[in-house]
Amino acid sequence: MIVMDSYAQLTVDIITKVAEGKITPCNAAKILNKSRRTIERYLQHYQAIGIQFVVHKNTGKSPVNKIADSLKAKVQNLVRAKYFKPCSLKGNA
Repeated sequence: MIVMDSYAQLTVDIITKVAEGKITPCNAAKILNKSRRTIERYLQHYQAIGIQFVVHKNTGKSPVNKIADSLKAKVQNLVRAKYFKPCSLKGNA
């Protein structure tokens, strides 16, 4: 099952109509606010793999440049232990 937002559903519907010959690629480009070349690429991917062309290839994967959770925890502990100094409420009034 593919979960799509409304824009992805619109894209699939328009590309399906282009594939069926109901609308032209130029009209599809205007409707989707994309270039004609992008519509042609969408059409090629649609014909090759079906409606999954609309799902980004990195969906469900973590980014390559993501900082490891262990490193984040070490930095947070260092900040709390070494650099955080609580304000005193007495004597400054």
